[in-house]
Amino acid sequence: MTWLEPGLPNSLAPGRRPRTTLTPSIALRDGVPVLAFGTPGGDQQDQWQLHFFLAVATRAKARGGLDLQGAIDAPNWHNDSFPGSFYPRGMRPGSVTVESRMDEAVVAELRRRGHDVTVGDAWSEGRLCAVARDPEAGILSAAANPRGCRGTPWAAEPPAADPGTPGPGDLQRRVFMVNPPGVHRASGDCQ
Repeated sequence: MTWLEPGLPNSLAPGRRPRTTLTPSIALRDGVPVLAFGTPGGDQQDQWQLHFFLAVATRAKARGGLDLQGAIDAPNWHNDSFPGSFYPRGMRPGSVTVESRMDEAVVAELRRRGHDVTVGDAWSEGRLCAVARDPEAGILSAAANPRGCRGTPWAAEPPAADPGTPGPGDLQRRVFMVNPPGVHRASGDCQ
């Protein structure tokens, strides 16, 4: 994400580090990694990841662990108020793009406050995937984004303690991406 025009703060030059939109993230609890998450998406990545992290941190636990899928599936949004990283480096101060699943009262209030609101498709904002581990309980959880047919998390259970004894480790469990209500995709839609 460097600029080829000389003299700017992010102009391409020897010894300079380019600005990048890549922000894979790890969250720690008491110094121990408990959550890894990320998304493609250029300038929207940090916005979508912050929404996800705050939703995970503020939601009640689900099934004994963090509600990763609920946080990913929540209606999302972004703004384009900062100059873009990519040519032509446009910006739209005061703009907000929201998914059509966003509460209509929220959209109306944003407009009342003077924001230029664009309502996008129902599942158009964000491409997050996440994996978490509860260090106390040992619970592993993962979630993938149904938007854009992006991710399929999977996990294999550890092998049985006695190799001669059938147990849960003899099975490989896959957690496949589930389409949200009202979204129906044929396999060819993701190509």
